Amino acid sequence: MPFGIESLPAELAKVLRSLPLVADRLETIAESTSELPTMRAGIDAVAEDTERLGGVETALSRLADEMGLAELMDRLLASIDALDGNVTALKGSLEPIGRVADRIPGSRKSNG
Repeated sequence: MPFGIESLPAELAKVLRSLPLVADRLETIAESTSELPTMRAGIDAVAEDTERLGGVETALSRLADEMGLAELMDRLLASIDALDGNVTALKGSLEPIGRVADRIPGSRKSNG
C-alpha cells in the first residue's frame, strides 16, 4: 500500500497540504524584505549624521544667545539707511548755496 497524505492523522495532513501556500507566502515576504539591508545602510548613515549634528546643535544654541547682536546689526543698518537719506536731502539743499558761493568774488572757483 503506497504512502499518502490520507494515511496520516487529519491535522498533519492539513499542515502538509498548506505547505505550498506557506512557501508562496514566504517567497512574497522574502521579496518584500529584500530592500531591508539597503534601508538599514540608510538608517545607519542618518544616525551618523545625527550624531555629527549634535555639535551643530550646540553651536546653534550659542548662536541664539548672540542673536541680540543680529538685532543690533539690523537696527544699525536701518539707521545707516535713514542717515543716507538725510545726507542726500542735505546735499540737495546745499547745492544752490554752493552755486551762489562759487560766484562770490574771491572764492577759489571764481579765481580759476
